[in-house]
Amino acid sequence: MAEPSGASTSNSAASVAVKLVLLVVGAVLAAFGTYIWDEYIKPKPLFVNIQVFDDSTPRNYLKDVAVWLKLSDVDPKRTGDFGLVRFQIPRNHRKEVVAPTLDLKGYSQVKGRDTDRIVLDRGETNVIFVMRKDTAPIVLPDQAFSGSPPILERKTYSSGSQASGPGSSFSRWYELCNDPAPPGWVVSESSFVLTGDRQCNAWSECKQTESQPTRTCWQFRMQGHSEQLGLFGGGNTGIQFSTGILSVVWKH
Repeated sequence: MAEPSGASTSNSAASVAVKLVLLVVGAVLAAFGTYIWDEYIKPKPLFVNIQVFDDSTPRNYLKDVAVWLKLSDVDPKRTGDFGLVRFQIPRNHRKEVVAPTLDLKGYSQVKGRDTDRIVLDRGETNVIFVMRKDTAPIVLPDQAFSGSPPILERKTYSSGSQASGPGSSFSRWYELCNDPAPPGWVVSESSFVLTGDRQCNAWSECKQTESQPTRTCWQFRMQGHSEQLGLFGGGNTGIQFSTGILSVVWKH
């Protein structure tokens, strides 16, 4: 017996409706799958943000500094406004250690024991570097010194890499003093900077604790990173590392 034409039309409409629903559901699932892949599964690049200052007091941003991470697939860049440069690094370099080189005519990079090394262990890494303007030894006449005129000679001292506090907490106070100088040497001037994760008085504290003719000392402490804790923190403690650099001009 032939199916009534009304029933055939109804079945056809139902079939079309089912197909449309399946298409909509498929599109939604595809979009959701793309979102999950892009946000949670797809390997994401690493980013390194470097900011460069000079060692003056107060410090100034340095523009047009050539920065190279020494990675074959990451091109060198130059700092722009506020002394900033941003690198996007392929994910395959995760856990590698890079030692950036900085170049600006008339300046030299101030290096601590560990400040020139960056461990690519986070999606976003922020690092501060300091450069010093090159100066020739200065000879000044001074009646207080007998014999040859005095010479001003700059020396730098490093605290080495020191840990911040965990989360939003501060670390203990660290202290950095100059090494003993030869007899007859006196401090003409001194300055102090933090390099690495923090800079002085930005989620940190720096203060001079001693100023003598032959000895100068600074103390510093750093706050950790509370934003690195939580559900997606990967067990991170929020502890990062900075290095104190003490610069002393000796007169002898």
